[in-house]
Amino acid sequence: MHKSTKLLVLGFCVLGIMVWSCHRTTPKALRIVEINNGQILTADTQDEWTTGSGEELEEHSETPSYSVEVEVSYTERGTGLPTYPTAYTAEITDYTVTFKDITPGATPGEFAPAPVKGVCYFVVPSDPAGKKTVKQSILVLPAAWIDQYPELEDGKVLNAKITLRGKDMVSNLEINGEGILTINIANFEDDPQKRGE
Repeated sequence: MHKSTKLLVLGFCVLGIMVWSCHRTTPKALRIVEINNGQILTADTQDEWTTGSGEELEEHSETPSYSVEVEVSYTERGTGLPTYPTAYTAEITDYTVTFKDITPGATPGEFAPAPVKGVCYFVVPSDPAGKKTVKQSILVLPAAWIDQYPELEDGKVLNAKITLRGKDMVSNLEINGEGILTINIANFEDDPQKRGE
């Protein structure tokens, strides 16, 4: 084999390794930067209000649903050729919210509600510095979920772990990221003159 042929084969091998290695996903590259603007979510299990006046007064009641905004960054940088064939991008397609009762004085494990699972779709372009973020609203407490647990009416403090899942659009590898939200939920006193207050 000629020297130039050997160098050409070696060059293709090195290029192949670089292309292959750039498809490896960096651990914890998908990050939930902030949930609900860093605030505790206060959730009322039952919204009650009235309409009309005098004899025409009507009372209304409903179980609200609660969504929060998650701010997400993706810091995938890969190895080898960092932008081959296009810039890394996280495609987020679903999420799970799992709950832990952290109410002061509560018995650990006594109240263990089912997780909330949902679908979503948003993309997060990679920024290795982690400065570029994408915000997306997701449903964490559906009304039907709240209705399953009458014990929430008396008040609970929940630690909600949100796990986002999807894939990298370049490597097609699965990715996930987690964040924690504190939820204060109870049947709070309502303003009867205003729906949602």
